[in-house]
Amino acid sequence: MPALAAANLGEDDWKAVFLSQRSWAPALDGDRTRWVDGPIRDASVLIALTAGGGILLTERNASMRDHAGQVALPGGRIEPTDRSSFDAACREAREEIGLQTERLIPLGQLPPYVTGSGYRVQPVVALITYAIDLHQHLEPDPSEVASIFEVPLSFVFDPKNHRRHHWQAPEGRRAFYSMPWRCDKHEAMRFADPGRGEKIKQRSHEFFIWGATAAMLRNFYHLLHAHRDLFPIES
Repeated sequence: MPALAAANLGEDDWKAVFLSQRSWAPALDGDRTRWVDGPIRDASVLIALTAGGGILLTERNASMRDHAGQVALPGGRIEPTDRSSFDAACREAREEIGLQTERLIPLGQLPPYVTGSGYRVQPVVALITYAIDLHQHLEPDPSEVASIFEVPLSFVFDPKNHRRHHWQAPEGRRAFYSMPWRCDKHEAMRFADPGRGEKIKQRSHEFFIWGATAAMLRNFYHLLHAHRDLFPIES
């Protein structure tokens, strides 16, 4: 499958993709294995597209109860006070990384993804309307977020960077994706611990994007691939 050059797509282009009724199939719609008991809980995550042609991701605090230390999209559980999945994702992004959600343009959403930890996650996609600086405009909550980083769309939408893995679950063979991203630009990383940030500034750093986050980004690629005839986006 081809790499897609999506960094120059504008607001109208993205809206055309999400308003389209064209059918397409996600790569994965869930982990298909549950390792926790209890009902499925609804959650939402934000795929925030930057003006510089990237996506904001976080590295979770190593002391978190769920998915500690993993790379994630900003987001969390949908609360009764949230009016929609978009509002929930915006609220979580504001709490986790200090993102000014009043300057987000909602574009659409991807199919829900059911995690093995018992969440039905609704990915919502929005466009950040200003040139965001991770060090000036964002503030990670150190109790939840160890770092914030921006991964380029050129990386996310290039299947050469998508690794498909398999593991043997009790229910049978299961697939998952990973997208290891090696970042060597200090301005594309913001660490909650300044000391750690200073150490990493002297070298490149690899963020291991995998599991539900990688699957949802892979699904995003499939959505755009299904609309590749609308724009000159094949690299």
